[in-house]
Amino acid sequence: MIMISIPMGNDPNWKQRYKEVKEKLEKRGYKIAPLHINKIFDKTPTIQYPVESIPLVMMGNSMYRMALCDTVYFCKGWRYAPGCVIEHIAADKYGLNTIYEEDEDEN
Repeated sequence: MIMISIPMGNDPNWKQRYKEVKEKLEKRGYKIAPLHINKIFDKTPTIQYPVESIPLVMMGNSMYRMALCDTVYFCKGWRYAPGCVIEHIAADKYGLNTIYEEDEDEN
C-alpha cells in the first residue's frame, strides 16, 4: 500500500491535487492508504479534550496511515511543508520505499 504525502497548509487546491495523484497511482496498480479526515478537522466539537494544534492531530493520523504502507509518494513541494518533512524522516527511519513526484517529471 502507498501513502500520498502532499503539502496542504498553503495550497487551497490540495484536494484536487490529491485526487489527481491518487488516480495516477491507482492506474499504476497501487492501493492507496485511505485519507481519514475526522470531524475534528471541520472544527466541530466532537471530542472531549481541547485540541491546541490541528496540524499535530493530522500528523498523528498521517503516522497511523503510514504504518499501513510500504511506500510513500512525496508530491512536489514536500520539502517546504513541515508535515511532509516529518513524514519523510519517518519513512526514511523506518525503511519505507519513497517515490518523488519531481523525479517523475525528469523522465
